[in-house]
Amino acid sequence: VIKDFTLTAGAATNPPAISLQPLGQTNAVGATVTLTAGASGSGSLGYQWWYNNSSLPGAQSNSYTFTNAQVAQSGNYRVVVTNLYGSATSAVAVVLITNAPPAITLAPQNQSVLAGQTATFSVTATGTAPLVYQWLWNGTNLIGATTNPLVLPNVQPAQVGSYAVIITNSSGSVTSAAATLTIITTNPLAFAQWNFNSVTPDASTSTGSTAPSLGSGVASLVGGVAANSTGFATGDTNLDPAGSTDNTAWNTTTYPAATANNKTAGPQFAVSMAGKENVTISWSQQSSKTGGKYFRLQYSTNSGAIFLDYPTAAALPLATNYYAFTNNLAALPGVNNNSNFVFRIVAEFESTAIGSANATYVGAQPGSTYSTTGTTRFDMVTVSGTTLTSATPATLTALAFVNGNLSLGISGTATATYILQAATNLLNPVWLPVATNAAPFTYLETNLNAPQKYYRAVGP
Repeated sequence: VIKDFTLTAGAATNPPAISLQPLGQTNAVGATVTLTAGASGSGSLGYQWWYNNSSLPGAQSNSYTFTNAQVAQSGNYRVVVTNLYGSATSAVAVVLITNAPPAITLAPQNQSVLAGQTATFSVTATGTAPLVYQWLWNGTNLIGATTNPLVLPNVQPAQVGSYAVIITNSSGSVTSAAATLTIITTNPLAFAQWNFNSVTPDASTSTGSTAPSLGSGVASLVGGVAANSTGFATGDTNLDPAGSTDNTAWNTTTYPAATANNKTAGPQFAVSMAGKENVTISWSQQSSKTGGKYFRLQYSTNSGAIFLDYPTAAALPLATNYYAFTNNLAALPGVNNNSNFVFRIVAEFESTAIGSANATYVGAQPGSTYSTTGTTRFDMVTVSGTTLTSATPATLTALAFVNGNLSLGISGTATATYILQAATNLLNPVWLPVATNAAPFTYLETNLNAPQKYYRAVGP
């Protein structure tokens, strides 16, 4: 049987083809930006616009418009056109938003250091590059102070005062709030230090040691942080007298995921403060581009059972440079003359570091995305202080016990600071501070449901 077939023209089955490419453009901040593409193909065509590597919600027509353009919207735009028979992707249109005036996102922070130490003021700002910096001291231009951060080595009492910065670009200028430099004029003494250099110099920056280079103490990594590769890398060649040939830093990585475990991960140091007061902790730090930008010094007065925040976060202005930080703990209760002192330098969310809404870790380099594989180096971790001024040992007295309320009296040298601590057992005690004040003072325990407690008073 032979059948005849007749071929007739059916519906077209053409996949999309880009007939009009979107064009790159440069616009001023605040402008309205429109990108347009043209395409041909069979049937109904669908459009989806993309910004860098993310699809843009609702951007599903042959043109895409955004108003009040900002610098953060600069980048690569493209559109993907689809139908039942395939898809086509347009060329990339590069959009540049320029002429943003400077805006400060993190102002300089107060510094309190011992005479002879280094003070560092930094500022974080946005705006169209280049940004020009001019630091002010007590409202007057500091000659040559045009870098960010401003590093003041070997500070002396004559340099105390307020420090602010004027940031300028082609679109305007902004002046930061002033930060205060306070100098403690007591004679500083570095009694513990980690420079992480090899114990025996070996002309290599990839080998080193976590043993203290001065004094005694124990260094460790907490919160899942690990040493990167060999654990060591090139250190701060400015602050370390080893120079460049044998100058090593502790190189750390594997910090938490971007939204996990705020202020739990970093290097930790246990150092006895027995016989010391006016304690200052200083260190030098550098992150890779995807390493964390914000860190916080935390301290514990009870061997690490409880950690407290130092009031100011440490912010790295840019990646790949070392920045020096100094935190003065002289006024913090429980630090002086404490043999159970522990401190750590932990990565911090941007939200708690500077009060923003971004409750995540962020990359140290603007425009870089934070990654757990990013690295952070630490160098010249130094604990300084002065010899403890003699004071009368604390005396603890049970004054009264009435209706379940215990009244305790703490006495010693007038105006010296004493700490009342409590523990629930004496076999493996964890002494927690319950009151800190200048002698003499009293403490009233009013919790009728509290478990059995033991008390002790600790003096300066």
